[in-house]
Amino acid sequence: MKKKIGRISTTGRIRIEYRNKDSGSTFRNRNRFYLGVKIKKLSVYKPTLYFMQQRSLKNNKWESFGVLGLKISF
Repeated sequence: MKKKIGRISTTGRIRIEYRNKDSGSTFRNRNRFYLGVKIKKLSVYKPTLYFMQQRSLKNNKWESFGVLGLKISF
């Protein structure tokens, strides 16, 4: 999913993995969700703000964590 409004562009992605092995095909129980916002050049800098959430199934219980990041390009 992408959206662009003036100097601001957004991106969203979802990743679900599927594995095909000799012993059989299975879904990998790790899901990721990404969301990012990029602002085109503000004078010299180009900042990007993003969030990623990952969920994993361990011992029949879903564990999740999130990461918030800021990237500045010159």
